[in-house]
Amino acid sequence: MTVEKVLTDLEELLSDIGFTGLRNTQPVMLQKMEQLKASLQELGMTEGARQSDDFITSIRAFHTNNLPLTTIVDKLCALDFYVKTIKGNL
Repeated sequence: MTVEKVLTDLEELLSDIGFTGLRNTQPVMLQKMEQLKASLQELGMTEGARQSDDFITSIRAFHTNNLPLTTIVDKLCALDFYVKTIKGNL
């Protein structure tokens, strides 16, 4: 997968998550995030993979332990900023 394709797919997925709501995040969305995280790792984009992992972990913690929603939003915004910054510099 190319860098552009991974970033575009990640951007679309983050948008979908934002529109459906963090409380309504489906397991299939997390599976897609895991796949994109693996693609980021393969491409050597360690910061993107780390932020993706942080976001996935925070969503799972929210659904099981009632992690504050603000924590997940912070992770979502950081990952979205990362994607837009990298795409803007391609």
